[in-house]
Parts: sequence; C-alpha cells; structure tokens
Amino acid sequence: MNLLIPSITSVIGVFIGFGLNLLSSHLMNKPKLSIAIKNTQNDLIDDIETRTNTGNSEYSVEVFNIGQKHIIIDYFELYYKKGIIVPCHIDENDRVISPNNFIRYVLMEEDKSALMHYCSNEMINKCYVRVYLIDKKIINYEIDLSLFELENRLSETDGIVE
Repeated sequence: MNLLIPSITSVIGVFIGFGLNLLSSHLMNKPKLSIAIKNTQNDLIDDIETRTNTGNSEYSVEVFNIGQKHIIIDYFELYYKKGIIVPCHIDENDRVISPNNFIRYVLMEEDKSALMHYCSNEMINKCYVRVYLIDKKIINYEIDLSLFELENRLSETDGIVE
C-alpha cells in the first residue's frame, strides 16, 4: 500500500507532463502576428498636393510574423463591429511572410479618409484586423488608433492644437 500511492502520483504526473508538452508545442506552432499602422511619410515620393483618392497616403499597415512558421496571407481587413472599414488585398509576391519579417500594405488616401471618419465620427480609438490565411484560417487582432488620429489632427491643423 505504501508503494501504490507514489506510483499512482508518478503515473498522473507523467500524463500531466505529456499533456502540457502537447499544449506548448501546439501553441508554439500557432501563427502569430503583430499588426501596426505606421506613418511612412519619409518613404513617399509623391507630393501631398498632387495625391488623388486612389493614390498612396502617408500611412501603411505593417503585418509582422512573430511566430516560428512561414505564413501565407490571402488578404486582411480593418473593421469595427460588423462594418468593414478598409479591405486590404495584397500583391501575389508579398503574400508569404517568413518568421521575424513583415509586409507593408500602403493605405490609399480614401482608405485613410475612411479610417479617419470612423475615428472622429464614431469616436473609436481602436479597430480590429481580420487576417485571412491561404489555408482558410483566420487570425484576429486589435489595433490602437489613438496615435493615428492624433497625427492626423495635427497634420490637418498644421501643428495648431485646438
């Protein structure tokens, strides 16, 4: 009887350790992304006065792969509640993101305007990103828009804070 209790606890410990090992390996192989809206004004060649609605804006969405596997993205969208704010379709050449690398999707002027409309009229300071992978998996992410809104307010008033 004295040997039965330690042997049962040893067997239970082995099963718990095996289960935790499977769980950790599953979580490590799961696709992980980090998404941010960046001001890429220094990278642009276009003059602000000559831009059109379908031209590039000074903002881009950068999708970082912080996981350990390659990720193949079909497309992604910025949305709030049930409405899509900006659909982002990626070129065929930029769909694969290797580990510790990123892709950049440059927002058009109309995309930036739609995002600004939601920030100011809907009083939101965050939006959600839904990334559709080529293998039909979906990754959801949340972006903070407070810095984006502040930069745009400052650029609209030419640095004059109301």
